[in-house]
Amino acid sequence: MWSVLLASFASPALAADCPDDPIAEVRSAADDLESAFTQLDDAGFDAAKKRLDAAIPCVTTPLELRDVLGLHRAEALAAFVDGDMVASKKSWGAVRILNPSWTPPDSLAPPGHLLRQLFEQAPTDTDTQALELAPDGGWLVDGRRGDAVPADRAFVLQGIDKDGNIVYTGYDRSLAEVPLLDFTPPGPSPKGKKMRLFGSIAGDALALAAGGAAYAHFNTASHLDTVPYDKFDSTVTAGNVAGWSAIVLGAGAVGLTTGAWAVKW
Repeated sequence: MWSVLLASFASPALAADCPDDPIAEVRSAADDLESAFTQLDDAGFDAAKKRLDAAIPCVTTPLELRDVLGLHRAEALAAFVDGDMVASKKSWGAVRILNPSWTPPDSLAPPGHLLRQLFEQAPTDTDTQALELAPDGGWLVDGRRGDAVPADRAFVLQGIDKDGNIVYTGYDRSLAEVPLLDFTPPGPSPKGKKMRLFGSIAGDALALAAGGAAYAHFNTASHLDTVPYDKFDSTVTAGNVAGWSAIVLGAGAVGLTTGAWAVKW
């Protein structure tokens, strides 16, 4: 099942021109990004960020803590440069939690610099949110086994297949950013099946009603030559009402049946 999901979600990145050593590329790109930031090298910074973004999904081995921390620092700087201070604080929060003794060097964030303020304001809460779905081998969250992700800070998430291989690597700042991978067999739930059956029955009932109205309309219209002159107007009106009823009820039958099949549970 995971192989199918990997083809759907991870293969575009893995099929790209991944480096021979993705982890080495992640380390190199993160270091180059930080260096470009301190040197005010905009072009070098952008190039390093693109390399980092391309290398992360290519990682197929567990990340060490130093790599996780390097990613968080790099992403904090990237978000700061983009003007996303909330995202930057979430990445700095991960650094503070995972390496409490580290503080930004003055070369990176001098005293009073906004970047240092963001680091100092970064969330250090330990609240988590459960991952509802998981690959056969479970998850690594910031390099450690887990079935929940931090609620208020960024994290590195890696998925493991049944053989212990890393088949997904991503950087996220909230549970909502995690791809909604479905690890359950395809097909509707029992409740969904009941709803679909109800929709089908209701649709059939309306279709029958529409058919009856249509029959009344056409049956009336086909015998107008036998209607007395003084009854002609009322008979034609009744026939038209039946015809419009057929159209409305027919549309309702199609709409209800289609809508029932589109309901998500």
